[in-house]
Amino acid sequence: MATDRPLRNNATEAMRARRANWLATAKRELKIGKLYKVQTTRLRKVSGMDTAKARAAAAKKSLSDLVTAIMEQPGTTMEGMLIKAQAVTTFNKAIARKYPLEGELWAAQLAASVLQLASEGAAS
Repeated sequence: MATDRPLRNNATEAMRARRANWLATAKRELKIGKLYKVQTTRLRKVSGMDTAKARAAAAKKSLSDLVTAIMEQPGTTMEGMLIKAQAVTTFNKAIARKYPLEGELWAAQLAASVLQLASEGAAS
């Protein structure tokens, strides 16, 4: 396996040829890589992709914070439970594959609210 360290003084001609070939290939690939980076940076800037990703991330964070605030409220009425269920459903539709850590708490919070509401209803 070739590296960019200097060859030993007693390196064979075959070893020198392999190193020269490796060095030429590495230089070509480096040039291509630098050109690729310049082009993709330009395309990201022109397309506004980085700005759009930042705005989408901010919107997802805002939605997550809102749903967390809703889920932290006690479920005392059926209407409140409906709001909680709608919040979780909306969040699941908005963020199909990536769930924040607080999303793991929502199911337990919803279940606790349902149990509380059901036990109050049974006591009536």
